[in-house]
Amino acid sequence: MIKKLSQQSKIKQDFERYKIAIEKMQNQNVKKQFEIYLKDFQQQINLIDEGHSSYNNGYIDPKRNRDNVERLVELRTKLETLF
Repeated sequence: MIKKLSQQSKIKQDFERYKIAIEKMQNQNVKKQFEIYLKDFQQQINLIDEGHSSYNNGYIDPKRNRDNVERLVELRTKLETLF
């Protein structure tokens, strides 16, 4: 059985790195923007997990997740600018 995306160690590590970097930010306006990115990052991961779930009436269509994957890549690129 394949692990959910949210259970992948790379995703967990990245999420923690982003979270720590955001907590250390001094500029409140920029901090709020990156907090929004981080929340959206988590939401996209959850949507991708749900799209691959077998609880969807036994119908799994990874193509439906394409927009979520693209958004996740976009958010990750923005979050990586913290480093």
